[in-house]
Parts: sequence; C-alpha cells; structure tokens
Amino acid sequence: MFYVLSTIIYLLNTVNPRHTFKQKLAYLFNKFPDADKRAMGFPENWERESLWK
Repeated sequence: MFYVLSTIIYLLNTVNPRHTFKQKLAYLFNKFPDADKRAMGFPENWERESLWK
C-alpha cells in the first residue's frame, strides 16, 4: 500500500501540486489510529521522506 500511495503522491505532485491527498490521508490515519501502517508497508519515519513532506 505504501508504494502505491507513494506513486499516487508523486503523480499528483506533478499534475496538481496543490492537491490535498496528503492531508486527507493524515486525517484517515488520525481517525483510525489502530490502522497498522507497518502491515501496509509504511517504513519507520515515512512521513519524513521528502515525497511526504
């Protein structure tokens, strides 16, 4: 899931730099804190990667 979402973010950054996908994803992670990001392939400190800033 992480790699698919990263690809989507990359494409959105290219097509529409003012997209709100990252904010919407952050909202979902906050709304569902028990979601296992590790099982979705998210590495530690993934939000620090330049693509996700």
